[in-house]
Amino acid sequence: MIDGKVTFSTVLSCDSLHCSTDSVRWAKRTFGTMEVDVITAPGMDGILAGMARADAEETLRRVKLEAERSARENGSTQCLIMGHCNCKANTVEYEEHKVHLEKAKQLVESWGFFPWVATGIFNPQWEFIRTAA
Repeated sequence: MIDGKVTFSTVLSCDSLHCSTDSVRWAKRTFGTMEVDVITAPGMDGILAGMARADAEETLRRVKLEAERSARENGSTQCLIMGHCNCKANTVEYEEHKVHLEKAKQLVESWGFFPWVATGIFNPQWEFIRTAA
């Protein structure tokens, strides 16, 4: 925190570079933070929504630990969870990604690390669509 301003926010994103880069821009602009902790996993929205995958449990533990560290050590109070169409790791249709994002939001809110949790998705035209607060 610098002069009372929150300097860090957190993005939970697919490991697609395009997704995480654009998500960081959105988080900085919307949350008004100078820095963004980016935590990635293939098909992040699906992992957080509880979709079965061989490494899902281990990945979820890692993501939760890194999110806690972002909040505790860097003072992040805002979190953006991102999904995107045509994801190779979470191969669901656009509308199902939105369902996954809502479930993901509920899970991340239950951790209690971030007072503000928002979600967003990149649609098939790679436009950012905010899906929740």
